[in-house]
Amino acid sequence: MGGFPQCFGAIDGSHIPIITPTVDPLDYFNRKGFHSIVLQALVDHEYKFMNIFVGWPGSCHDAHILANSTVFAKGEAGDLVPDTKLRISGVDVPVVLLGDPAYPLLPWLNETLYSHWPINQRTKAIQLPAQQGTSGCGMHIRQLQLTITSIHPLRSYHLLM
Repeated sequence: MGGFPQCFGAIDGSHIPIITPTVDPLDYFNRKGFHSIVLQALVDHEYKFMNIFVGWPGSCHDAHILANSTVFAKGEAGDLVPDTKLRISGVDVPVVLLGDPAYPLLPWLNETLYSHWPINQRTKAIQLPAQQGTSGCGMHIRQLQLTITSIHPLRSYHLLM
């Protein structure tokens, strides 16, 4: 994924616009200034969707949504990414998911790579591929979002409460 070593895939979230709900409308008002529900998607290293988690109110933070998803449960149980390491510049690098800074640093989500490598040319060399990897995930999520909104026009996004 973008040349990032030991990358299993990437995770990202996207806001799907909705009509203002009548119950708890402020919960659905996001930081971008509109009402939405959040779609969290996990793609593998070939950008194939592996998991989609949708429905949390737009005001929820990505880390909160992750913590309440099956992706998190599997990651914490050790059932999400392969338990293999590759020795790179003297460091055993595990297989990890890429996520933007909204996600917590975990052993299976960026943590090991960033916490054990000193900030120098090696880390600068992986920052751009990491950004490219997560932006690729975001691009695929936007395509999914466009597909959802074209199949189900905005007027059909009423929340059942």
